[in-house]
Amino acid sequence: MRYYLDTEFNGFGGNLISLALYGDEHRGSFYVEMPLDHYGPNIDPWVEKNVLPHLWGGGHVKTMEAASLALADFVHQAPPGFEIIADWPADFMFLCGMLDIDGKLAGFRMRYNEIKMRCVNTPDLSPWRIGKQHHAMDDAMTLAAWGRAGLK
Repeated sequence: MRYYLDTEFNGFGGNLISLALYGDEHRGSFYVEMPLDHYGPNIDPWVEKNVLPHLWGGGHVKTMEAASLALADFVHQAPPGFEIIADWPADFMFLCGMLDIDGKLAGFRMRYNEIKMRCVNTPDLSPWRIGKQHHAMDDAMTLAAWGRAGLK
């Protein structure tokens, strides 16, 4: 079982804006956005133009603590030994950070045997593009489409 991970953040080295896990084999997905005060007020101009217009808002916006608990609940429901695949190392940094905010370790709520994390080098993903580029869920779904086409 694989989950494909993508994040959006406020420029290189900036704070998390959104995080998505898309489950292969129709095993569900997780998507969350941070409130503006988490990654603003100084928005990278490229992010303002290419990321922010695609955010869903509404009920997807959660505080880091609420997002952390929701993510722990989601991961708890995943089958043992699942694998998380991303194409950028910072994606894992944000995922792990969300599971361990301020050392409080929301992950204590998870019961799992093993989580595998793999960072892959992808080609141009245009042939597998689903939705809008630079939206965490659409990019995770695109990565999954590429993965189903031949990732071993």
